[in-house]
Amino acid sequence: MTTATKPTTLTGQLAKLGSSIEKNRAEVNTLKRDRDAYAAETESERVEYGSRCRTYPEEVGKDHNPLKGTEAHKMQAALKTRLGSPNPHQAELDQTVAELHESQKLERQFRLANFSGLVSEVAPSIEDTATGFEEAFTRIVELIDLYRANEEEVRELVLASPPLNGQDLANDGRMGTWLAMARDALESPVFRPREGDMARWKIDQAMKQELADNE
Repeated sequence: MTTATKPTTLTGQLAKLGSSIEKNRAEVNTLKRDRDAYAAETESERVEYGSRCRTYPEEVGKDHNPLKGTEAHKMQAALKTRLGSPNPHQAELDQTVAELHESQKLERQFRLANFSGLVSEVAPSIEDTATGFEEAFTRIVELIDLYRANEEEVRELVLASPPLNGQDLANDGRMGTWLAMARDALESPVFRPREGDMARWKIDQAMKQELADNE
């Protein structure tokens, strides 16, 4: 017998909890449709019964009740039985809704209890991304230096070829803007995303509230 492998990372465990929520939510939606369909069928039978009584008044007595042995009487009996019993999908729906709320609660508690750890697991990716930015901006500076060297070579050719002059040189005017942006980015490290200063306090307060609610 093969046993399910428990996720080894906090992120993996959180994803598993999230999958449980989605599974329960899908089941709730299915049961809601089943419950509503049953209710719609009941209403349809009620309408059909009323229509039968109006269409065949000979099947209804003076007391407005259908006469025994008539189709109207059979329809009334079936409708009474249906109305006298609870919706057969309601109990399962209530149970599944409770399971959904419990799975949402477990996921929320897990997030709160493991918030710092979850952020730490994202840290390597954040670091790789920040390093990538720094390398990219460094490369931009290098490429702009190359571009300007190429530009100067073309300028010299233009100026050395009468009747051409400096006005006959076309270039990309965005280099200065890009260079300033790249140098500005390189002057200070890329800010790594993290929780705000109030996040830890808010989480502590939320966890205290969770404990109080469970007492």
